[in-house]
Amino acid sequence: METRNILASRIGELDSGDLEIQKPTLPSFSAKSVITEFVGDRSRLLFDLLCVQTGFLLSPDWQMTPEYDTVKTALKNMSPLNDSSERALALAIRLNTNITRDEESYQELVQVVEAHRKEYKLNTKKDLKNFY
Repeated sequence: METRNILASRIGELDSGDLEIQKPTLPSFSAKSVITEFVGDRSRLLFDLLCVQTGFLLSPDWQMTPEYDTVKTALKNMSPLNDSSERALALAIRLNTNITRDEESYQELVQVVEAHRKEYKLNTKKDLKNFY
């Protein structure tokens, strides 16, 4: 059986119903590993969240199906989770190196920034644009 069909079958058999929110565990692999070994409990989650049936994966022209377009569009529109972390880190570095060199002043400044974030809840760029 072709690798793509094995992957599609395994993903189709999974149930992502009661998954715990947790840090994913990375599988170990070797030069002899094959991609089908990496199908796990969470492999179907994306399809379930998008309400896309996995049967299209078995089609010879799977990349030409509307289901594929739905998944592709959703993935293109996702922003990486680390964007906000990177912005927070950049802000901390800027505050620490450019604004103050004194630790006590820095701690006070961080507290002011945190209080402002809690009060105004500007989570997205759109929220920030609407704030002004």
